[in-house]
Amino acid sequence: MSKRNKWKQICSMFMAVTMIFTSLYWGGMKVSAATPPVKIKVTYGQTEARTMFADINEFRTSDTEAWCWDKTDSVRESWRTTELQYDYALERVAMKRAVEIALSYDHTRPNGTKCFTAYPSGYMAEGENIAAGYMSAAKVFNGWKEENESYGGQGHRRNMLSSNFKAVGIGHVVYQGCHYWVQEFGDKVMDGTASAANDSTQIEDVDVSSSYITAVKTNLDDVSLKVGEKVTTEDFSLAINVKNQWGYQKDCVIENTCTAKIEDETIASLSDDGVIAGLKSGTTKIWVSNPFGDDFYRTITVEEGTESKDDNTTNPDVGKYEGSYTTNFKIVSCAIGQAACSRIADQTYTGNAIQPSFTVTYNNKTLVKGTDYTVSFKNNVNIGTATVIITGKGNFEGNKEITFKITEPSDISVDEIADQTYTGFALKPEVVVKAGTKVLKKSVDYYVYYRDNTNVGTATAKITGRGNYKGSYTTTFKIVPCAISQVTIREIADKTYSGKKIEPYIKLTYKNKSLKRGTDYTVSYDNNIDVGTATATITGIGNFMGTTAVSFKIVKGTSKIKVSAISNQTFTGVEITPEVSVKEGTKKLTKDVDYKVSYANNINVGIATVTVTGIGSYDGTARKTFRIVSRPLKEVSVEKIDAQEYTGKELTPKLNLTYNGKTLTDNVDYVAVYSSNIEPGNGVVKVQGKGNFSGQRTVVFKIKENSQSSNSGDNQNDNKNDNKDETVHTTKMTLNKIRVTLKKGKTYHLKVTVNVGSVDKITFTSSDKKVATVSKNGVIKAKKAGRARITVKSGKRTKWCWVIVKK
Repeated sequence: MSKRNKWKQICSMFMAVTMIFTSLYWGGMKVSAATPPVKIKVTYGQTEARTMFADINEFRTSDTEAWCWDKTDSVRESWRTTELQYDYALERVAMKRAVEIALSYDHTRPNGTKCFTAYPSGYMAEGENIAAGYMSAAKVFNGWKEENESYGGQGHRRNMLSSNFKAVGIGHVVYQGCHYWVQEFGDKVMDGTASAANDSTQIEDVDVSSSYITAVKTNLDDVSLKVGEKVTTEDFSLAINVKNQWGYQKDCVIENTCTAKIEDETIASLSDDGVIAGLKSGTTKIWVSNPFGDDFYRTITVEEGTESKDDNTTNPDVGKYEGSYTTNFKIVSCAIGQAACSRIADQTYTGNAIQPSFTVTYNNKTLVKGTDYTVSFKNNVNIGTATVIITGKGNFEGNKEITFKITEPSDISVDEIADQTYTGFALKPEVVVKAGTKVLKKSVDYYVYYRDNTNVGTATAKITGRGNYKGSYTTTFKIVPCAISQVTIREIADKTYSGKKIEPYIKLTYKNKSLKRGTDYTVSYDNNIDVGTATATITGIGNFMGTTAVSFKIVKGTSKIKVSAISNQTFTGVEITPEVSVKEGTKKLTKDVDYKVSYANNINVGIATVTVTGIGSYDGTARKTFRIVSRPLKEVSVEKIDAQEYTGKELTPKLNLTYNGKTLTDNVDYVAVYSSNIEPGNGVVKVQGKGNFSGQRTVVFKIKENSQSSNSGDNQNDNKNDNKDETVHTTKMTLNKIRVTLKKGKTYHLKVTVNVGSVDKITFTSSDKKVATVSKNGVIKAKKAGRARITVKSGKRTKWCWVIVKK
């Protein structure tokens, strides 16, 4: 005997109700590898599944709903992106995975491989969402949106919003009354050819690893009967438990064929239609084959019983026989199918289970509900054909089915939509749709599509029925301007008096979007010339209405005063007060009218400061520095040194150096080094500038013999070398670099060394100022990619440094 399983199970999101099945009698038996695939009966619901596609795309393109938390759960990041395309290759994967999770609810397949092994090759990005227990596509979609979850709980939401995915397929099956849902995502469309939705009931093969099957069960119990008695077992079948089995599925009923055989057929027999008959008293076993392991058995016990007579008639034959004989006969139940039922009129869809009244009669007698029959309904909620199942009771047995139609409501109405205020985003006001007095549910009973719903004007809402409602209805609503007072106006900084009208740019934003002058608003100004408080009046136009005002200050100007650069000044010994050029914008200001000037640290070598203080229409201060550089010694007056008389010791006559009427101080303004200053002849003084002076001077003085050894004839021409000034020029020059590589925007200080005492100026020039420039102090600045040569000159000496600029 072979049987298909007939177990039933009911499952919802919150609870599961299952039949109670007994476990196998194992007796040391182990579950072996599952050679055959596991067969289960599922009902596909692809028509319902595909309705979710529009919800996903509306979600992905929404200005307000397409967001996810960042990893800190403190910032809502916009994930708004483009619509997906429906991929029928991914739908086939989703349907297959929906069947698999009905057995093993996990992203790992029941054969132990990853879920993405179900994909055909060619996808570079893949994603999967799974769910169980939700009764409709709308409910599972809302569950996957995870709006109230933190970052860690929004994995399904991120899959639906990810810009990495361009296609989706959705699968839906019902197994043992429980709904299973799968979304499969990919980065491309492999099959865009539409196909009919599969809503059929099928037996599907599932590849299950032997390690995933944790138990095999049957609903067949031990059998006890009497000799001559028969027991029908046509409903016995198998179930399994699987690793990662959904919590509301107590046992997974399977459709794999199994056979049964009685061990001792002299005690009991088993017919092809599953009837066990007791033949003689005794005990035997009925063995049931197990496709996933060793066979198992149940016990059959047959006891002695009383045989019934076949002749159940009382038939006295008056005239031939005397006396009488009485026997019994059975009155068996009548099939309820022989009863007549009144016709049930078409019923209007209400959203609730419809249970219309009807009459059941037999032989012109009205049967009593609950006494003669019971009633159950099937498919009696949604539009279509509903079934009434009449089950006989008492004097009646069996079942009878009659049908009635549930039709679409005709009294559909849509409430007027109130005016909406412009927000800068697409407006999607709630639409109230009614069937009679019943308010319909969005995404369950209908979809809403909006058009022209961002800017001021008339927007359109198109309501399209779904599920039990068909057709469409279009309504409109008005978008009215937003009050300009609701916008954010960035504070206007103080403006400097210029003597002309001041009309500053005004930054307006609304919900983080910038407004455009001339499109969203106009501006007029008052009191915007003189120092004081000016006003800008903003008038809304287009998407905005009304007026608002913002003020700003016009102040005396120094905030934008610019003081021209001051060139280096050479030490003079007195205060240095160079003239400065002061401007406010392009306007040149007048000294002692618009500003006054003071100086600090402006005598000695170093950094001096010029302070410009506004007066009149200007206030505040501005500062500029300039450098006081040392005075070359060659510009210093050197007093002639009188001839010195030979003494046999070093002679160090005092120098008298003056500049600008002031005498220079030894070891403060200069350092003197004497040489050739013992023997008669020319003594030499090397004078090196210091502090406020720089460069070198050479002073020669005469050393003459004393009176005892002098020869007056030798002295007639000696004075020609007295106080001879020897100027030192550049004879040696070195650079710290002859090749420099810089990135655009970077600088480098090129350092030059010349022989001590040189009075020659050092100059720098660039061969290509577009590539690199060089300051008078040798600072190179890279401008753009290329090569340039820096030429360095001092006196008659020239050196070069190559500059290579990279991006």
